[in-house]
Amino acid sequence: MFTFIQHQRCKLSDWLQSRWDAGRREMDVTVLWPYICQQTDDIDEAKAAFAFHIMHDPAWTREFSEMELIYFVDRLEAPKRSVTW
Repeated sequence: MFTFIQHQRCKLSDWLQSRWDAGRREMDVTVLWPYICQQTDDIDEAKAAFAFHIMHDPAWTREFSEMELIYFVDRLEAPKRSVTW
């Protein structure tokens, strides 16, 4: 049985994990997605690569269902500006 302190520690741990995951998802969209688009010839190929990544990344799968991830990827558009590495 959890004590009050253990329960609070679990809540804090869950909160920290959710913040960490949100940051990882933001990096995927702002850095990885434009890079994938730059490396592929076609938007469908880029979407397939990005979908493969997020379907296997706990930062995405802990928060969203498979259908939500598919919907998200389907709505992605090519980045407005190119990324230079």
